[in-house]
Amino acid sequence: MEEHVTNNPRLEELGGSDFEIKDGQPDVRGWEVKDETGMKIGDVEDLLFDPSSRKVRYLVVDTDESDLERPDDNNLVLIPIGLAELHESEDEVILPGILPEQLVALPPYEAGNVTPVFEAQTRSILIGAAVGDTLAHIDDDFYSHTHFDEEKFYGSRMANVPVEENFENDAAMANEETIIIPEPEEGEPSPQERYPNSAQERDEDKKDLF
Repeated sequence: MEEHVTNNPRLEELGGSDFEIKDGQPDVRGWEVKDETGMKIGDVEDLLFDPSSRKVRYLVVDTDESDLERPDDNNLVLIPIGLAELHESEDEVILPGILPEQLVALPPYEAGNVTPVFEAQTRSILIGAAVGDTLAHIDDDFYSHTHFDEEKFYGSRMANVPVEENFENDAAMANEETIIIPEPEEGEPSPQERYPNSAQERDEDKKDLF
């Protein structure tokens, strides 16, 4: 997977980074994205996160296989994490309250295109906030709104755990940082069933993903 370079140095794509999803937590990459009527919007291509806070800020959604008629050939868009929700039982992401015309109007996500103005435009289209004057930078207050709330995204699957480094199991993992995603619901596969246990197996599995 090609890594996308951003103009916001605080944000990185999970794919190709030094971070990974903690064992046993749902990795939503590859999951279908639907609106609240069940219409397919696309698939989660990647997660855009802030390494310093260990928080996911955006879903990178590929709308190529949807019925959206976007005005350009780039079908990647950003969805603020708090504007989406996980389906209670299916491996799907739901976008409640977001209309197809809003998704069509979103600026395309491409290498070097995540500027403060880009983020403000994306938020404006999806929640109606004014872009205002050109922003020189993005600070913590920008992400303090509910549309960047990870707990809202994970909903009933959310476990109240921080995002932290995971140096368990193997000394080889000492340089591998971990984004902790919510604990699975009762009845879902265990961490041992969903993810490999050893560092070597995890590395091999990661290669398979990309």
